[in-house]
Amino acid sequence: MFFLQQNQLKDPFPLVLRDLSPLVLKDLSPLVLKDLSPLVLKDLSPLVLKDLSPLVLKDLCPLVLKDLCPLVVLKDLSPLVLKDLSPLVLKDLSPLVLKDLCPLILKDLSPLILKDLSPLVLKDLCPLVLKDLCPLVLKDLCPLVVLKDLSPLVLKDLSPLVLKDLSPLVLKDLCPLILKDLSPLILKDLSPLVLKDLCPLVLKDLSPLVLKDLSPLVLNDLSPLVLKDLSPLVLKDLSPLVLKDLSPLVLKDLSPLGLKDLSLQVQK
Repeated sequence: MFFLQQNQLKDPFPLVLRDLSPLVLKDLSPLVLKDLSPLVLKDLSPLVLKDLSPLVLKDLCPLVLKDLCPLVVLKDLSPLVLKDLSPLVLKDLSPLVLKDLCPLILKDLSPLILKDLSPLVLKDLCPLVLKDLCPLVLKDLCPLVVLKDLSPLVLKDLSPLVLKDLSPLVLKDLCPLILKDLSPLILKDLSPLVLKDLCPLVLKDLSPLVLKDLSPLVLNDLSPLVLKDLSPLVLKDLSPLVLKDLSPLVLKDLSPLGLKDLSLQVQK
């Protein structure tokens, strides 16, 4: 049998061919090889297997498939076949192929590979995987659905344009140095417990309706230009040292007790 020519081998039943050595089989055409069982094909070299159709290759084991070229051969295999390949093999597939793999498979790929996947694919990855992606990739993910579950350590590197769409419940855990760059329209929904740590330069742009809930210790550091719009009920608890710089038009509505303390402070 080993002395048969190629043209003599092309017609026999697969049952006959299966007992030939890989050295003989390798010279057969893909049209003949395609009918051999995966158990026979597995011993052929990647150079021979590469010309087989995806319908044939799909039944080969991952140990055989792993040596085929990702960009030419593996790319045409179904996600059901690719899912069993190792991250070391999958990493060389194009984003167009990877996008159809399930999140459980994608999660083991490196951030360098994941970064090229679309937001529609990345959105289903868990926070533990997403956290290692760069801000340039994360910025396109939905704040209300995906980004909200990332830790403050990850969110802190995102731009204010991205952070602005996060809910107050998420923003509250960011440090004041990050929050300070958000607009007053965003900050206004944060609690007094969060706002109290912002610097006066940031607080000054918040509305009186927001400032009124801050403690006197925080308000004492604001300028007269900001304080002047606060109600007498809020101003009454401020230090006389602060009140003394407010205009008479503002002070006139303070209670006699408040004015008395102010008078004493000015006399000193």
